[in-house]
Amino acid sequence: MDWMSIRHFTPQELACKCGKCGNKENMDLEFMSMLDELRGRLGRPLTITSGFRCPEHPSEVNKSMPGAHSAGTAADIAVGSGRERYEIMKEAFAMGFVGIAPAKGFVHVDFGHPSPDMRPSSWTY
Repeated sequence: MDWMSIRHFTPQELACKCGKCGNKENMDLEFMSMLDELRGRLGRPLTITSGFRCPEHPSEVNKSMPGAHSAGTAADIAVGSGRERYEIMKEAFAMGFVGIAPAKGFVHVDFGHPSPDMRPSSWTY
């Protein structure tokens, strides 16, 4: 599998936005396949607010261990309403995503964490 099999996203959409690493992208292709399927099931575009995060990313730099974003197995999807948030979460649970977390403006989904004892899990921001 490679990026050519991903229909709804580009590597640039999932690249690190820290401004220090030159927009590095290192997404797990199995995760990307699931994210692509999630988008297909929802039948509408998804805006990714955060995908891959390099070690210099402000959200990663002070963590005691790398998170799912730094492993390329997570994405934050922008939402505009409670219904939209619910639909994303409902499909993500049904598909087997193992990290799902709602926030005011996005839903985090992931397919694993570098530390296996951290998943499955759900939380709020």
